[in-house]
Order: sequence, then C-alpha cells, then structure tokens
Amino acid sequence: MPRFREWLETQGPAGATDVPLKAMFANRGWSRDAGAAATLRVPLLQLAAHYLLEAKRGRRAFDPVALQGAWERTNLPRGEGELTFEMAFGTAGKVVLFGNGGYQKLYRRDGNESTAAAGFGYGGRLEVGPFHLGLAGHYGKGLGLNYALEPSDATLDTFGELRKFDGYYGQAQVVAGPVDFFGGAGITRVFLGPNDGPDQNGVVVHSVVKSQLGINGGIVYHWRSFLHLDFDYFRAQFAWFLGEKQAVNAYNAGMTYTW
Repeated sequence: MPRFREWLETQGPAGATDVPLKAMFANRGWSRDAGAAATLRVPLLQLAAHYLLEAKRGRRAFDPVALQGAWERTNLPRGEGELTFEMAFGTAGKVVLFGNGGYQKLYRRDGNESTAAAGFGYGGRLEVGPFHLGLAGHYGKGLGLNYALEPSDATLDTFGELRKFDGYYGQAQVVAGPVDFFGGAGITRVFLGPNDGPDQNGVVVHSVVKSQLGINGGIVYHWRSFLHLDFDYFRAQFAWFLGEKQAVNAYNAGMTYTW
C-alpha cells in the first residue's frame, strides 16, 4: 500500500515498529519465509485496516486516492461492493451472475469544488457441458480506459471534468476432450461531455480516444494433466473522435507446466 511504511514509522500506533515488524523492513525476503509470514500476518492485517480506515492527515485520508492535475483530494476511502449468485445444474453445468459498483467523492486541491467518480458492472457465466459463455458490462463516470481515475485525457476533458464510459465483453470456450477452443471480444467507449464541443463549425477540436476494442482467440492442448500447450491471437484496436485509428496484432505460443 502506498506510504504505509511512512505512516507506520511516523504516525503508527505505539510499538507498531517493534520486532518482528522491524525485521520485515530490514529483510524484504520475509514474504518467502513461511514462518515469518505466519507471524506477521495478523499484526499486518490489523495495522493495514487501521491505516485504510482511521489514519488521517488532518481531516483527510493519509494517502488520498489522487487524479493528478484535477481532483487531488478525498476525505474517505472509495466504497466498493459486489453481489454474486451461483446455481449448479447437477453435474451438467452452472450459472453465475454478478453485479458490483463503487463510489468516491473527490475535491479540487484548492477549494471546496467537488465531483464523484462512480460506476457499476454486471455480468454472468453459463456452463453447459463442454460449452462455456461469459458476458459482462460496465458503465460509469471517471472510470478510465484501463482503471478507475486513470490520469489521461480520456478520463478528463480540458477543464478537468470527468468523462463517462461504458464497456461490454464476451468470452466463449468449447472443451473437446484434451483441447480447449476459445474466443472473445470486448470494447470500452468514451463519451464526450459538454466541454468537448463541437465548436461553431461542428468540429470536435481536441481528439481523444473514442473506443478501444480487443479481440482474442486461441487453442489450448492439455497434453498431460500438468503440461498445457497454447497458441493464441490478440488484436487491440483504437479509434479517436477525429477519425484516427490504430491497431496492434499479437500472436503468442507457449507452454504452462503446473506442479
């Protein structure tokens, strides 16, 4: 967690940096030591919970989630939640449904002007025998193309206002004995706001990413229970509001060994 050690050493609870936590800072290989990890697990979880929920810098969170250049303050952690439902059809298959969401209040660095980044997602998975299908979508404000509050000109307009996004994704798989065939596609779209124009000539002055599309497909051969061979293809395709386009094609082959 960003700045957790700084807080722990400067403002953390009394005795928080006593042994064995001091040994953790001195030896970064502690996480590979099962005994050390077991000893540190409980005190670290307790301190991390305190840091996320209680630690303050004045009235604000000690390390607020920041969107550089626009909304750089928040008083509270981001609230997130998810509900899931799963039902099996005996041994023939199952269905899984989910819905999730998040909300965070944000403020300008200087002043009380505020906004909120928020969004929700939904989807499900259906498995019937050898056929598997997953579908999902999302919608919200300030979500970014890759992650929430991503500092980019797709997330923010020229006045620093958050743009809205939506997205859709589907993935299918067919299992044929030791061979899996799979393919899918997903898209995220950006919506222009009132500050984006168009100007008096009907032209969008500043071109930002309009959408990013991903398409994938491939095959996996389970040669042994512990050895899996794979060949897959992925295409990333981007479009901008003034008509610019870019595409990247990637091919991958490899082997996974499990033990």
